[in-house]
Amino acid sequence: MIIVASGIIYYNTGKIETRSISEVNQVHENIMQELNSEFLSLSNEVSFLHFTPPVRGLARAKMNNDIDTLDGSSTELWRKRLEKIFIGFLQNYDEYFQLRILLNNGDEFLKVVRDKGNIHTIAENMLQNKAHHEYFTEALNSPANTMLFSRISLNKENNTIETPHIPTLRLSIPIYQDEGTLYGVLIANIDVTKVFNSVRGLITEHQQLILMDDEGYYLWHDDNTLKYSRDLAPEHQFSKDYIIENDDNNALYINALSSEQQFRGLVKQLQLTSNGKGNTLQVALMVPQEYINSQKAQALTSSITILSTVVIIALVVLLYFYNLSNRAHRLAKQFESGQRIIDSTNEAVFVLNNQHIITSCNKAASQLTGVPESVLIGKVITHTLQTHLSIDILSMLTEFSACSTISHKTLKATKNSSTLYLQCKVIPLVHRAVKQKTPKIALLLSDVTAENEAYNLIEAQKINLENEVELRTNELQVARDNALKLSSIKSRFISTVSHEMRTPLNGITGAIQLLKRDIHSQDENDYISMAESSIETLNSLVNDILDISKIEAGKLELNPQWHQIHDVLESLISTLSVVVQEKGLAFYIDTSSLDIASARFDAFRLRQIISNLVSNAAKFTKEGHVKITAKSIKADDTATLQLTVEDTGIGISENDVAHLFQEFSQANKTITEEYGGTGLGLSICKQIANIMGGDIHVESQIGKGSTFIVTITLEQYENFEIQVSTRLHGKNFGVSIIDPIEYSIIENLIAHSGGGVTPLNGDLNQLLFTKAIDFLITDEAIFNEHEVVNGIEDALKNSNFTQWLVIDGGRYSIPELNTEITIIESPVLRADFLESVLHERHHAPQETVQSRRKYDKEQLNKKPLSSTEIHALVVDDNRINRKVAQHMLEGMGLIVSTAIHGEDAIEQLQNSDYESPFSIIYMDCNMPILNGYDTTTAIRQGNAGKRYKTIPIMAMTANAMKGEQEKCQAVGMSDYITKPVNVETLEKKTFQLLNNTFELTTR
Repeated sequence: MIIVASGIIYYNTGKIETRSISEVNQVHENIMQELNSEFLSLSNEVSFLHFTPPVRGLARAKMNNDIDTLDGSSTELWRKRLEKIFIGFLQNYDEYFQLRILLNNGDEFLKVVRDKGNIHTIAENMLQNKAHHEYFTEALNSPANTMLFSRISLNKENNTIETPHIPTLRLSIPIYQDEGTLYGVLIANIDVTKVFNSVRGLITEHQQLILMDDEGYYLWHDDNTLKYSRDLAPEHQFSKDYIIENDDNNALYINALSSEQQFRGLVKQLQLTSNGKGNTLQVALMVPQEYINSQKAQALTSSITILSTVVIIALVVLLYFYNLSNRAHRLAKQFESGQRIIDSTNEAVFVLNNQHIITSCNKAASQLTGVPESVLIGKVITHTLQTHLSIDILSMLTEFSACSTISHKTLKATKNSSTLYLQCKVIPLVHRAVKQKTPKIALLLSDVTAENEAYNLIEAQKINLENEVELRTNELQVARDNALKLSSIKSRFISTVSHEMRTPLNGITGAIQLLKRDIHSQDENDYISMAESSIETLNSLVNDILDISKIEAGKLELNPQWHQIHDVLESLISTLSVVVQEKGLAFYIDTSSLDIASARFDAFRLRQIISNLVSNAAKFTKEGHVKITAKSIKADDTATLQLTVEDTGIGISENDVAHLFQEFSQANKTITEEYGGTGLGLSICKQIANIMGGDIHVESQIGKGSTFIVTITLEQYENFEIQVSTRLHGKNFGVSIIDPIEYSIIENLIAHSGGGVTPLNGDLNQLLFTKAIDFLITDEAIFNEHEVVNGIEDALKNSNFTQWLVIDGGRYSIPELNTEITIIESPVLRADFLESVLHERHHAPQETVQSRRKYDKEQLNKKPLSSTEIHALVVDDNRINRKVAQHMLEGMGLIVSTAIHGEDAIEQLQNSDYESPFSIIYMDCNMPILNGYDTTTAIRQGNAGKRYKTIPIMAMTANAMKGEQEKCQAVGMSDYITKPVNVETLEKKTFQLLNNTFELTTR
């Protein structure tokens, strides 16, 4: 009897441990199911956002210049709609605290956050680039519709962990355009505290739950100092704090290193998603071995007591003990089943037999139905729920019996005249010992009324939003059509106005240029100059209006080519010096800090900016100087060209500077009345500088002049070779220049080329015999001091220095000397200075640049274009333009015939003399009867005769809008010149066209 009792004691104490392990297994399984369910719900909610119309609309708009091809909505409109959806979503789902759209370069496009209970959109200037974050880089290479689960970590803002701590899961899903190109990524930041709390409620008070990320860092731990150890205590990991040993009883021996406490339990991994990519969670559930041992001790104590009783009552009560033992065993099984139900969930739980009779339930079931637990047990579940909640689950139970798998659905219920929505789940029960299904099932009812109402609200808002979107889309479509129509009308109007203004301008300009060839009285020359000045102003205004139109329409295109920067600047300065020096102003240029030899940029537009700024400086400066400084600023792989235009003019007040770059705006009315102008030039220059990757800034004070600073980005450039900076190495220059600005420029130029500078202040004649110099540089003011000049001549004859260079600013006359001198025109150009020194150009006093140009121009007009007779045909419907072109071309030595339209031109070509054929055609484009485009096409097709199919044809048109030159070339024209025609440009282009046909006179 004692042996039997001892065996029973051993059996019961062993059963305690088995039951504890079995309980851990079951609760662990429930936790894994709960986590799966929670993360699946989150995935479905984010997928809902991913498939909303604005997300798709943004991707389509990106492919079509920010306009959705499906309905015409702009990117900005779709952005505002998506912003409303994000705000509504955060209002209804409190576990979400941030929704974002990241573009494919990592820039945040839209960001809506919940901050201290308030929901708002982050301003565009506060958005960040997240290209380096793991949750973004993983999404870049993921297929469409793939949900990515990030590693759970504490949320950070600006690399600082937020407090209070927010364990954050980031769900991301890539957004693809219709063509398959990645547009961006939708990212939702979720506070998983609620999820952790829900699974925490599944365990019993003696069990310990640990949640870890894929590397074993703690996310949830009973010891609060270990929570979120990756961010707060990275020295703590499960593998460092615990030692695991396997066990045959389907549980692990787990030893805590810090407390030397031993546990029994399970550690399993949970993949966060089954239909995408994502990290894993590790779930550890443990029960202290100490607790198990105490339960064993209690069982042992009870068993010993029972054994004592058994011994006392002996064999008489043996049968009773046996029955009692069996009853205790059955009660233990029932307790185990009930305990599992009660401890595993907060939902209403009913345990049913195969006849759908309630065998047990929990308090939540009693609270839901309003019926005590004792009354519920033994009732048929279908009748009970129909009576107290007005729901019928018979079909659901029948369906379960047929498929024998877990099933769930949401049913509508009524309780106390209130409508509820219950999520019903049917779960088969499994016997722990044999892992087989039992005849029993568990019915779980969850109240999801709040979630359902939120969903219905979102659906209603979605419908309202779609209606609003449709209405707004229609309005925007109408507005867009009207805008396009107005834009088209504006472009046609500007093109027509340009043509109509240039046609009479051409006649006036040509006539003035022809008049200048004849000899006139002084008064007549003054009148011609005044007319020419007015024509240049009007032509500049027409060009400014065209540039403004092109910029506004986004059609101003750059033509970047490789140029030598110094050559471009110095050739332009040579031209501008005439304008500045005619006003009696000193003109300077300093390029000593410009270390770039060549670069790829639009030289025409750069000249346009500099010319405008220098012309303005000269206009508003009555005395003093205009100075240009050029320097290069290098950073990484790009460089910046910085040009400074400084004057000593009237200056600009601080208030007026703000309006300086506005179109049709000048500093004040007084300036407009005194100096004239439209106020377009600076506005155009600033916008062109912006298009070239730079800008224009101004610094000015009333009465102290102005300084305009221009920056241009050079993405491709080449530096000077090293030997350029040592070209003057070993050469010493004695400099005697009164003007401090001129002196500084010369000093910088010499120093940056490797030379040395010796200032010659005081008695120059004495210094020339005491200072060791190779070159002497003076200004032209030296010639007012005859004794000094004689001393310089003597020193040069005695070979005290090798060359005398004189800076000629045009302020004093240079006398004829017996000594050879080198004249360098002011402003001093780097190329002229170096060539004068290195090539040793020793000449008698040279003519000024202006006088040389005048002489060359007169000689040019006196020479015929070719020694061979050239017959030209001018085709233009305007009589004055025909006459002007005829006189210009005859002045070049050409024989000129005219035609009034295209058909007249073809007829003249067909009937032309074979002994004296036409050599070139000047074609207007807009003519009645047959326009210039169609006439050219007919000539190229041979309609004017086979011999004229390849004749050079130059377009001479008033059309100056973008694309006109390409249009002329497309129909077969050889070259293109706009009206009003400049005679020098016409002669240059004519020479180029005929160069391959005739042996022309060499200039």
